[in-house]
Amino acid sequence: MKSYIKKILSLLIISFFIIVSFQFIISNIKSLKTVAQDFEVFYLSGKQVINKQNPYLLIGGDIVRNPPPAVLLFSLLTLLPIKTSQITWFVLSFLSFIVGSYYIFRIFEKFEGNKSLYSRNWRIWLIYLSLGFIFFPFRYNLGSGQMNNFLLMFLVLALYLQQSKKELFSAFILSLAILLKITPILLLFILLIQKKIKNVIGIIFFTTIILITTYLFLGKNIFSNYLTVTNSFFDFNIHTYYNQSLSGFLARSFNNIILTKWLVYISIVIVLTKVIFLIKKIKKDNFQSNIIFWNISIIYMLVLAPFAWQYHFVIIIFPLVTTAYIGYKMKLSYKFFFFLILSYLLIGWNIKNPTALLNKGIFGSIILSHVLFGSIILLLLNYSLAKNYLLKK
Repeated sequence: MKSYIKKILSLLIISFFIIVSFQFIISNIKSLKTVAQDFEVFYLSGKQVINKQNPYLLIGGDIVRNPPPAVLLFSLLTLLPIKTSQITWFVLSFLSFIVGSYYIFRIFEKFEGNKSLYSRNWRIWLIYLSLGFIFFPFRYNLGSGQMNNFLLMFLVLALYLQQSKKELFSAFILSLAILLKITPILLLFILLIQKKIKNVIGIIFFTTIILITTYLFLGKNIFSNYLTVTNSFFDFNIHTYYNQSLSGFLARSFNNIILTKWLVYISIVIVLTKVIFLIKKIKKDNFQSNIIFWNISIIYMLVLAPFAWQYHFVIIIFPLVTTAYIGYKMKLSYKFFFFLILSYLLIGWNIKNPTALLNKGIFGSIILSHVLFGSIILLLLNYSLAKNYLLKK
């Protein structure tokens, strides 16, 4: 009877994966026929670099805001025609998602002393990929030509290497993440509180080396040009639905930039203070605690940023999967997994016609901030794991 049920479940998993994959492939083939807006911005900014001009201008549909080393990377995109380059970028982005996902499961094996078979269990992989392919931040990231799959891979590898006692390699990977997108610099704060001084010094060292290399290739003007766009990092009045950070919700709710800014600043102080006390109280440096605090840091990066488009939430795949794993290993109640599934659904959802809710007051703002609230649920679940799991160990 058990083998019969197992065969039925396997058939359902395979069928679901085939249907989801087919739709995913068709959708992306269609999207690759035209140049995506974000990729076009990356490509054109790379051309500006090649032509020794300022890449931090309104080029295409937006302004590139990535640090200078990332812009140096964009210059390589121009070696190919724009559509060919976009297809290459798409493939590399997808592969980085697969590599990052593989090492998430390898983390589980390390957690269990290499006794786990998660990275080799095809059923788990098919379920995971199916849920990933219908996860809107992942689809949006690929469709827009963004780079957050690379960031996901770097964040996963950094933790994996750190726990493999390869601190220098971990520091190098994390420095790449910081120079790709500035927000992972928050992890320096967490590592410092955890007294991982070797990691912090390594990150500072490699970041400095990469910045010097960029300076030698692109000159000093690239840095002064970059500073002209950093003011946008403190724009707390971005109302658009795709901004799913705390400031986005507050901007939609109150339309008061001063109030939004101060509420965000106060929230930053509160949550960073909370994580400091949590780390000090737990006083543990083991694999479980590192995963949980890595999860909390990733969620902080997204929720506390002045703006976080839905495609930025690709990186939350890591805390979603690891939270599910730890909950499963602890044999937690159905209530825990109900809220975890709710978190996944809220983060992975996309409203097709958000403008219909813009004038619905606070009620409309809450609905339009579903990704934010899904992330907060996930954050609270990790707080719960930290308190109820680590403190009792």
